Amino acid sequence: VRFSGNVPMADSAERKLFVPTQAVAAYSPLAPLFDGCKCENVVLRKEECRNETCLATDDCRLDRGSPFCYDASKKAYAMLDPYWLDGPTKHIKRTTLSRIFLLRNDRVSPPLVKAETEDALRILETGESLGARIDISASAPAVFFNPHLLDHSSDNMDGQRQFYRRLLNSTSCYLFNSGAASAEDLFQIISGK
Repeated sequence: VRFSGNVPMADSAERKLFVPTQAVAAYSPLAPLFDGCKCENVVLRKEECRNETCLATDDCRLDRGSPFCYDASKKAYAMLDPYWLDGPTKHIKRTTLSRIFLLRNDRVSPPLVKAETEDALRILETGESLGARIDISASAPAVFFNPHLLDHSSDNMDGQRQFYRRLLNSTSCYLFNSGAASAEDLFQIISGK
């Protein structure tokens, strides 16, 4: 996130999509796109194939001249350029931010609450998730939800506070309770449908 004047802008963090190649089974138009991608852990020769279904048929992609087999490995991935999917109209590199959602998970709070700047800033600064949560690791909460923040000096923390205060003042911030509503419910509430 950065500012262009007083407008907060979010840039896409990833230049490529890391897609499991077995997605071809669900959406076959991906196969020719994957053929032009950098791939990892894909099968290159039929002799290396361990896919019994593929071996039982005479319709192997490798026999037809394709560079890779996408079904043979469960750990195969392609680095797909998102612009290849449907061109620049279907992928954005940058967008303006108008709303920020902080997630919570409990059965008591309402599905959506507009948060005041100072309340949202306090939540971000503590890095504590609100409500029930599943701990994946025993790590401590990360300040501003950023485990990669190395400098915790008072000057740097003041700079972080100023940045987030500016961001929160220029957007609408909401607390979304996933314990009380689904993503579809959130969309309906926000869009007024």
